[in-house]
Amino acid sequence: MVQKTVLVTGSTGGISAAVVRSVPDVVTVGLDLAAIGDGVPALDAVDRLEGLVHCAGVADVASVEETDAADWDAVFAANVTGPALLTRDL
Repeated sequence: MVQKTVLVTGSTGGISAAVVRSVPDVVTVGLDLAAIGDGVPALDAVDRLEGLVHCAGVADVASVEETDAADWDAVFAANVTGPALLTRDL
């Protein structure tokens, strides 16, 4: 059986944990998707990556009236910007 190395974001909870269990060889790297800037040094040690599964996500459960710009920015950074930059950098 050929093993494939797959990066799964959000790999500690729910759906992503099930994905991790189903992949024979998984890269586990602790990183904050909301804090990704230019490059992902934690992934420099990975020789080959055959797949990427974005399962990480955060939610701010509040009404529109209660959501300020900082809350919006934090959710957007973790759910949109971080995954986009990670994908770009791979």
